Amino acid sequence: MASDLIVGPKSIQANLAMTSYQFRFVRVVNSSGTGQLALPTNGGLTIGVLQDKPTAQGEPGQVCRPGDITKIVLNYGGTAGDWVMSDANGKAVAAVSGAQVQGQLLDSGSAGDIVRMVYQPLGIYP
Repeated sequence: MASDLIVGPKSIQANLAMTSYQFRFVRVVNSSGTGQLALPTNGGLTIGVLQDKPTAQGEPGQVCRPGDITKIVLNYGGTAGDWVMSDANGKAVAAVSGAQVQGQLLDSGSAGDIVRMVYQPLGIYP
């Protein structure tokens, strides 16, 4: 049985409707002078994984913290233990040299599957 360990997720306003982006990596962008959630760049920095589905711009979204066990949508055939990064749609892909590592998979799965991972940004993949 899969489980999550989310201790007090942070709530941050969304920059756009994110109803299709639950369990994807997110980052913060400047929107009219305030920081709001948006999708990351391919291999870029993230601040967490979106835990819910904000339905409109300005609605708060819940984001996990570093060290949390969370769920993530895969965009490749992943294996438990893989180090992952974000693609441009916030899905997890295998980390490559020069990209920002965002965490480590706890489950194996195929593209489109939702699996468990430890969200633990570690910096640049060697």
